[in-house]
Amino acid sequence: MGLKINATKEKTIKYMDLSGKVQELESVYARIEWAARPNGTTVEGAFPYVYLSKEAMKLGASIIQTDIPTSVSGEVLIQDNEAVHELAKIKLEEEGYLVEIDL
Repeated sequence: MGLKINATKEKTIKYMDLSGKVQELESVYARIEWAARPNGTTVEGAFPYVYLSKEAMKLGASIIQTDIPTSVSGEVLIQDNEAVHELAKIKLEEEGYLVEIDL
């Protein structure tokens, strides 16, 4: 699973390429690492693995550094992979991005 994070008119995605030039991207693909806390409802997620696209990830491309938020935490009903992705989607959309969960 992953997240396709899309820029919007209100929220851009910026990254610095290898030459040092800052560029804007239409979208990126992020993979989530997450942890479930012992209380049964709190989850924490991080997306340190951001790629130019899902295809780039599959081809073994390097991760890229962007200006999107890199973590999320909150309460969920069930501590599972789907719930963490939904939480990340909600939090990123609150920031102004358009997000698709990619199964």
